[in-house]
Amino acid sequence: MSLKLERQDIINIATGSYKDRDHLDIDVIREQKTAIYKNAQGILEMIYDLTLLEGALICDDFHKTKKTFSDLGEEYGYIHSFTERIDKSNVFRFQYRRPTPSGKIVRKSIKINRTIGGYSPSAFNRAGHELEKELCILIEKDYLALRKESKAIRSALRKLSQYFQEER
Repeated sequence: MSLKLERQDIINIATGSYKDRDHLDIDVIREQKTAIYKNAQGILEMIYDLTLLEGALICDDFHKTKKTFSDLGEEYGYIHSFTERIDKSNVFRFQYRRPTPSGKIVRKSIKINRTIGGYSPSAFNRAGHELEKELCILIEKDYLALRKESKAIRSALRKLSQYFQEER
C-alpha cells in the first residue's frame, strides 16, 4: 500500500494527535523512506556524472581557446588539461607537455596543492606564454568548483550507502 502525502501533511500528522496516525502502517512508511533514499541516491549519482561532463566541456573549451593562440601570434603552449573518472572519482587536472629536440614528448603531471584543493597560479609558471598561464588560471577556477562539488556529492553518496549497510 502506497501512501501519497505532501511534506506539510507528513509534518502535520507527525506532530498532531496519535489519532491522526492510527490508520498508518509503519512498514509502509519504512518502504516509502527506502524508495525515496534510493531515488535520492540515483539523483546524486546523475548530478555527479553531470559534473564530470561539465568538466569535459570546460576542458574542450580550454583546448579550443589554445588553438586560437596562433591568431594572436602565440604558440599553442605546453600545458595540457584533461578530465577523467578514476576509481569512481572525478578528476580535473593539468599536465605539462613539451617536445624534446629528438621528437619525444616530455609529460609531467602538475601537482595539486593539497592545502587549497587545487592549483596555485605558480603551478602554471612553465606555461609557454602569459596568455596560456592566464587561461590555465581561469580554467582552474572552474575546476576547483567542480572538485569541491564532486567531493561533496561523493561524501553524501557514501553516507547514504553507509546508512543502508548499517541500519537496514
